[in-house]
Amino acid sequence: MPATGSSDHAIVIPARFASSRFPGKPLADILGKPMIRHVWERCIATTSAEHVYVATDDPRIKTVCEGFGARVLMTSPDCLTGTDRVAEAALGLDYDFLVNVQGDEPILDPADIIAVVGAYRRYGGAVVNAMTAIRDERDYWSRHVPKVVATHDARLLYMSRAAIPANKGGVFEKAWKQVCIYCFSPAQLAAYTAVSAKGGDRAHRGYRNPAFSRPGHRGAHGRTGLGEHCRGYARGPRARGACTSRSLNMPRWYSIAMG
Repeated sequence: MPATGSSDHAIVIPARFASSRFPGKPLADILGKPMIRHVWERCIATTSAEHVYVATDDPRIKTVCEGFGARVLMTSPDCLTGTDRVAEAALGLDYDFLVNVQGDEPILDPADIIAVVGAYRRYGGAVVNAMTAIRDERDYWSRHVPKVVATHDARLLYMSRAAIPANKGGVFEKAWKQVCIYCFSPAQLAAYTAVSAKGGDRAHRGYRNPAFSRPGHRGAHGRTGLGEHCRGYARGPRARGACTSRSLNMPRWYSIAMG
């Protein structure tokens, strides 16, 4: 699989120790390596390691990451979301755009990162976020899984941890979930933090990009894992994010991680 080999973008992996659902999550051991290293190794499969950064507020994460060769950017402990952390990290970087890869996606497919980067270029610099069809009804009802509603041509309408889109019968039929890979320019990140700082989106900070989901914003969601060609990507993610410590003990998690 070819890497992007480009220096017009950097990959930033936000990582915090004080997760409310899973404290110390980035350092959780998976098959002899900390979770954050699994994520980093998949990122450096798509571009040079010099363009991949871990953004954190915790010296324990910094020490571990530097120990396996990652570049680390220290950020404020006041960052409310990973996007806020990437936005702060962007202030010290000089790239045309940033790729945010969440630090709890240790089994993501590097091809999906390449696909999202390609979509960002193809869509003329619109904010790009990946999504995939929900196959397991439990994901639809789970508050740990951000759901996505988009137009037929993949423009983002809304994101929520609630079970959306809903129907009269109150049953699961078809829905999409977010894949935690995003692309945005430094200017777009600055606009996000400016809107978020006003406080209007704080009630919705449980999902990741509320400021980008406002009506009229030219954001795009790339559909992954489908045979459709509606602004879609060729490959679908295999990743299952680790929201809680229990996630690491689920049989499905281990069957994927070891297979």
